This record gives sequence, C-alpha cells and structure tokens, in this order.
Amino acid sequence: INNGVNTIFFDNELGDFDAGNPLNWSSDAGPGANGYDGLINTGATQAAFSGGSFVFNNLTTDNTLQNNGADIVVNGLAAIGGDYNNTAGATTFNGIVSAGNINNQPEGVLTTGAAAEVNANVINDGVFAAAGMLNGNLDNGGELRIGGNGAGGSLVVNGDVQLFDTSNMIVGLGGLERLTQYDVLEVNGNLGMAGVLMIDVDPQGYNATNGQLDDVFTPVSYLSRSGSLQTEASPGYAFALTTGATGLELVTTGLPGLDIPDPVSNIVTLTDTVTGYYQVTKVVEQPQTSANDEDEEQRDKTLSCR
Repeated sequence: INNGVNTIFFDNELGDFDAGNPLNWSSDAGPGANGYDGLINTGATQAAFSGGSFVFNNLTTDNTLQNNGADIVVNGLAAIGGDYNNTAGATTFNGIVSAGNINNQPEGVLTTGAAAEVNANVINDGVFAAAGMLNGNLDNGGELRIGGNGAGGSLVVNGDVQLFDTSNMIVGLGGLERLTQYDVLEVNGNLGMAGVLMIDVDPQGYNATNGQLDDVFTPVSYLSRSGSLQTEASPGYAFALTTGATGLELVTTGLPGLDIPDPVSNIVTLTDTVTGYYQVTKVVEQPQTSANDEDEEQRDKTLSCR
C-alpha cells in the first residue's frame, strides 16, 4: 500500500480489508501459512487501521503505525519505521519487533507471544499480556500480565521496569514449578515498584490438596529495586511478600478449604487429682431381721463397709 502524500486509514465501512487483492501488496508478497506480507509506505506521518481483522506474516512500514480499533496479528517480523500506537485495538506480536516506542493506550490490548523479541520501549496504560523478551524499558500504569494469559509463562526485560501507582501487575500461579506452573518476570535492570502485585491462582492447579502453608515462590528477579508493592490474591488465598536484594518472594499463608484451628482455644488440662472417694478399712457381719415373722430366726448376713 503506497501513498506519497496522505495518511492511510482503513475504516472497515465496506467490510474487512481484502487481503487477497494483489493491489494491496508489494509484487513479491503473497499468502503464507502465517498470513500475508504487508508493506506500508506512506511517505507521510503515519498509517492507521480503524477496523477489521488482519493477520500478517511480516509487516513493514516506513513511519508511525496506529491501530484505532482493528484486530492485528503479526506472526513474523514487524519493522515499524516510527512509533506503534495501539489506541483502541488489539495487537499481537509473535516474532521480532522493531519500533521507536510502543504505546498501548488505556483502551488498547497488546500481546507479545512466548517467542517474541521486542526491540523498543513499551509504555502501557491499557492491558499488556507480556511474554518473550523485551530489549528496552517498560513503563506500566495499566494491567501487566506477566508471561501472557494464564500461568507458567515468562517475560525477560533487558532494561528497566517502572511501575506506577495505577499499575496492576498480575502473576499467574498454577502450581509449585517455576516457569512451567507459575509466571516469572526477570528484570535485567532496575525494578521501580508501585501499585499492586496480583497473584491470580488457578484453583485446579494449586489448592489445599496439592499445596500447603509455607510454600515458597520466586516470581520476580531484578538487579536493583526501589519502591514497594501492595499484594492481592484470588479469593481464599493469601501470600506474604518479601522484597529481597535481587527478587521478590511469596510465601503461602492461606488456602481455601484449609481449616486452621485456633492454637489457644478449646484446651482441656487433665490432672491426677480425684476427689469424693471412700476407702474400705474393715468388713463385719451384720445380722438382719427377716421381714417374714415365720422366718424370724433366719438371719441374712450382710457386709457393712466402714
């Protein structure tokens, strides 16, 4: 798609963008298993998508690209000549990404897959399901889902991470195994902490049957840190957070369905003291008159205890 003067908009008024029309692609592009190759040369300030669904194998632009409401998936190389602005749409990057800054605004949903390598700074104020590797800095004031959606993923940031007061960083927990059953964030730089750390527990994977009090998790590591985090957890679960020199540690303090008795209630103390007894010291024979006059001379012998 080439335009040397104006910004290009896809408004989706007449239906989805026709990916099968050869006029929309460079001469060497064609369909593949992962979608079409896209080449957008505007010669102007930006290209913008405002609707529709697009699956690209590779996507190359010569300037800023903006998503105002489309569903965009790039499975291979995404080479953005300027910034990528995700204002109101859903964007998924599964391969190598290069851009100036990636700005995910409050109504945007941004996803990076497990094999993604993002070479850009990311500023997130929307929803960012973040997996793979980020070679740049990450500023988060929105919802940051470490490892993507679900539990058992990871995000490696080769840069600094700054969490703001509005940040909600979510770690998925579905078992005791690091990286495979619970999410991990590795920051090869400084982690500036603020906002909330939310532990999102999968009750099918971690519960009172296969978990216990004092289980230890290490979901976040860093080279340096500043600030502090509040913690929240799925209903019925509780965790204690320790901020260490090189990472965060979570310890289980509550599980749903696990009855913890009060250690100081309902205590009964038994002693050797027995009261109200009599001691037998002597046995004597005691005659007793029969109730029948005819048997007056007959005596019953009874025992009397004193």
